[in-house]
Order: sequence, then C-alpha cells, then structure tokens
Amino acid sequence: MQGARRLPGATDALAARLTDEAEAVRVMAAIALFVRDDPRGDAALRGLGPVEEDSPCFGAFHQVRYHHRTLSSAD
Repeated sequence: MQGARRLPGATDALAARLTDEAEAVRVMAAIALFVRDDPRGDAALRGLGPVEEDSPCFGAFHQVRYHHRTLSSAD
C-alpha cells in the first residue's frame, strides 16, 4: 500500500475486528493489518487456520499466505 494515506487509529480499529463474529470480517482485518506490516496481522493470519473454500475471503487469505511464505523463504 505504498502511498496510501494512513489514518491515525486505523490499525487499532482493524485489530479490534480480529475477534469479530463473522469470519469474513476477521480475515479481511487480518489481511489489512498484514499489508500494513502490523504484527497483529501476521499473528492473526497464523491463528486463523483453514478458511472454508466457500468463504468470500478464501482467495485473498490464501494469496496473502502464499506471498508471506514466499517472502519468508527468500530471506
């Protein structure tokens, strides 16, 4: 998200959604935190476990996990 405007408190608002009842809200909040390099996003993505294939977040979740593994193995 290079060049994206960061609003104060946005990461805390996203982190507050990590315990939301809806899976889609939890996954998208974790992805948004991950993209912002917030360690809470990394931890949440690891803790989410499998996302159901019929979830609207399935593709985004696996794409982020794939890129994270790829970047981690490049170090």
